[in-house]
Amino acid sequence: MYRLFLFLALLILSAQTRAQSSSDVLEDALSGVVTVAVYQTAGVSVRPLGVRGRTVNPEQAYAKALSLAGAKSSGSGFVIELNGQKYVLTNAHVVESATDAAGSLAVFSINQQKYPVRVVGGDALYDFAVLAFTTPPGPELTALPLRSAPARIGERVYAIGNPQGEYPYTVTDGIISAKNRMRGGLTGKFGFLQTTATVIWGNSGGPLVDERGAVLGINSQIAFANGPSGSSVWLSQINFALETSVVLRLLNDVLTNDGLVRRAYLGLEFSETTRISDDDERPQAATTQPVPVLSGILPDSPGKDALKGYVGQTVTAINGEGVRNVQEVLGILETLRPGSMVALTFGHGPSATTVSVKSSTLTPVELESVARYVLTSNRLSLTEAPDGIAIRFMQNNNTYELDRERRYQKTPAGFGQKQIASPSANTPRAVTYRVVAAGIQSERGSKLWRVSKLSYLGAVCRLMGLSGVVDMAVADPDNPDDVRFTRHMLSGEQDVIKACLWY
Repeated sequence: MYRLFLFLALLILSAQTRAQSSSDVLEDALSGVVTVAVYQTAGVSVRPLGVRGRTVNPEQAYAKALSLAGAKSSGSGFVIELNGQKYVLTNAHVVESATDAAGSLAVFSINQQKYPVRVVGGDALYDFAVLAFTTPPGPELTALPLRSAPARIGERVYAIGNPQGEYPYTVTDGIISAKNRMRGGLTGKFGFLQTTATVIWGNSGGPLVDERGAVLGINSQIAFANGPSGSSVWLSQINFALETSVVLRLLNDVLTNDGLVRRAYLGLEFSETTRISDDDERPQAATTQPVPVLSGILPDSPGKDALKGYVGQTVTAINGEGVRNVQEVLGILETLRPGSMVALTFGHGPSATTVSVKSSTLTPVELESVARYVLTSNRLSLTEAPDGIAIRFMQNNNTYELDRERRYQKTPAGFGQKQIASPSANTPRAVTYRVVAAGIQSERGSKLWRVSKLSYLGAVCRLMGLSGVVDMAVADPDNPDDVRFTRHMLSGEQDVIKACLWY
């Protein structure tokens, strides 16, 4: 009996010690977490980005309500320190709509001190952004360490952030339930930890920390499922955080490569095609099994000579790793560094052929090439002008336009043309429009980025390619308030989805 009482006493003491230790760690971590506030927006997204001692009283986090008066949107973030300089890490979707004007972005510290910040860079594909302070940060802002050791299944973790913009320094707990998750959206696709630590809107960009207060990931996404009635159901036990092994690579690139992530470039188009039906019994049902195909070679491709005879063939492996769809092709190519060799395998079995090409570096010049390749094939003419991108719709272009019911309809034959009187007859001439934004615009929602350069448009095309469409908002210079939304089906057919990857 005595031994039983002793065992129970030790068990209770151990639990109390762990609870006390966790509380100390989390209270220390609070001073490294910030609320990110956006005060000026462009209407669309601007960019297609050790042991610490306690230095502040954690009670400051809850002393009074945080005022976000005037803020157009908000999210979370956290402070890190590199080479003696402090930065804030957050999600790209938290800050990408902010303008470049001074005062458009700010962060609030644990004692509600407001600090202006600017975007250093980031990457929409990973939903990652780095912010820099434009005035010296105060001593209450302490840096959180980024953990390099991988997360373990079942490991206890804590999510910290400002859900709904109303509850700063909210802490939830859970475990690591899965690793290396891939998401199906346009952005934030690779390198995610799955966790049961509940997050919701406003938590985006906040840290996921371990029991020692080290950051394991950036809280980024939540999960939904279709309910019996067709409505979305929030799955509170399925949450995603971008893991720090990816964060460390992206951070190094952003800080040493003018705000951009370094990527290899092959100048190739990979695609998969799915024909869909939209009948009462099988709405949006696929009638074909997609496979990845090398469907095009861009003019500046470093592999254009070696691969010109393989257009139209199925890609079965890259660098010896099998691929079943374009998403898996993207996943492998994202691990490459510029200048690396890439081995593409076509076909199966004894008849399989492998061709190796050396990649180059993705730069704004290559992104311009992507924009022209994608849209000129749809009989569009693109020119970069000082005031933005000029676009003309040539005769017989394959364009759809958003109607008043927010559905895309095939445009008439004369779309984008004006009749110019001449002595003999009226002659159609293409109207020059200005591209305002690009992305996706539909009855289900929108994701648009402002594009003032062809390289920006090329970056948006790369993000949109897997959706099978590129939407653009265009305005007639003679009537700039009349903005029209046009859709460009990459397959050329409304009932065929051609998911494309330009890499």
